[in-house]
Amino acid sequence: MTPDLESYFAAVHARRDMARSLRHHDVSATGWAPKANCCHANVDYYVCGHPELRAVRGWLIRARSEDGTINYVAHSVFTDGNDLYDITLGDQSECSRYPFIEHTGSEVEFLAVRLLRCDPSYPFPILNLTEPVADGYETEDTGY
Repeated sequence: MTPDLESYFAAVHARRDMARSLRHHDVSATGWAPKANCCHANVDYYVCGHPELRAVRGWLIRARSEDGTINYVAHSVFTDGNDLYDITLGDQSECSRYPFIEHTGSEVEFLAVRLLRCDPSYPFPILNLTEPVADGYETEDTGY
């Protein structure tokens, strides 16, 4: 399944004013520590041990530019049925900086979109493919 990224992120972008605040959830008392930058695995692991919770996939609003472009980053949190909780971001002040837009499709669709565009900016930039590439552009994979 290859999702239509333009339509998908247009819909996410249209819901940007419905973004929700996250509450930080400290799990240090459990003896387990979430790994930085591993939100999807962290949430999956945590909710496995807490059947009353449900993983929630979606997008953090990471940055807004003056031209209206918003940078989104794929993120996972969990819910108890009411609030959204984050266990990966450092603390409540960090959670408060990044509003969260819930993914409305299936888990499979989210995975497909996340693998194709983990941290997109929307509206997508318009590329001028008729211009030559600047001198010094490296074509080798640098491993980043």
